[in-house]
Amino acid sequence: MPVPADGPLRIALFTGNYHHVEDGVSRTLNRLVRYLLADGHEVLVVGPTVEDPPMEHAGTLLAVPSVSIPTRPEYQFTTGFPDEIKWRVAHFRPDLVHIATPDRLGFAALRWAEEQGLPVVSSYHTHFPSYLDYYYAGALEPLLWRLGRRFYNRVAEVFVPTPSMAEVLRENGITAPLELWPRGVETDRFRPEARSLDWRRQRGFADDDVVVTFVSRLVKEKSIDVYAEVVNRLSREGTRVRGLIVGSGPEREAMEALLPDAVFTGHL
Repeated sequence: MPVPADGPLRIALFTGNYHHVEDGVSRTLNRLVRYLLADGHEVLVVGPTVEDPPMEHAGTLLAVPSVSIPTRPEYQFTTGFPDEIKWRVAHFRPDLVHIATPDRLGFAALRWAEEQGLPVVSSYHTHFPSYLDYYYAGALEPLLWRLGRRFYNRVAEVFVPTPSMAEVLRENGITAPLELWPRGVETDRFRPEARSLDWRRQRGFADDDVVVTFVSRLVKEKSIDVYAEVVNRLSREGTRVRGLIVGSGPEREAMEALLPDAVFTGHL
């Protein structure tokens, strides 16, 4: 079934995280949905939820069953695509299905869309194979790539953030068409003119300190050890440098040990 060439679209978006953890995936997808709604399209989001989500989501969210991941309880793993939710998505009559996560919900949504003859696209957000070594599970990498090929090679297009990530996918057998979807910066908020010496001084930075900032969830897979080594090496070489860590997560204590002179703001 072709996507309408013009006019507003009805888009069903399936994701493993939309608002229960505020991270790069949820922020990117919420920004996408806000843009689509403002442009006159209709969007129905299908994904897990929690009792008290940390962020307000854009658009309409249909919650599906999920369970907490044992090693990372803040995250939810979807357990399927119930018939009631299928009926509601079918009643929405989507022109296009966008699947952001190749989890149980994602595979079930892909099968459902194929049965309905609907076009399907996907976006590549989390490079799960690169996480495995951090959790002593590197032996599972071939399995992840097999699942990835089973999923991504069945969609019309996969949107990737960078050319280098597209190259990695190609090297591992992803043959679906790849389209670049770079992540932008809100230049009205993040710009040189917004620099504030008062803000720096309030957090204990000297005016001539070189502040190296890390903005992320504080988890192993974000290469916190590399960041800490860069800051400490610059300091050893005589640069007046201090770290600024913006974010929260289970590895904060480890980062504080690696960078005792850094400033930790928590989540802003």
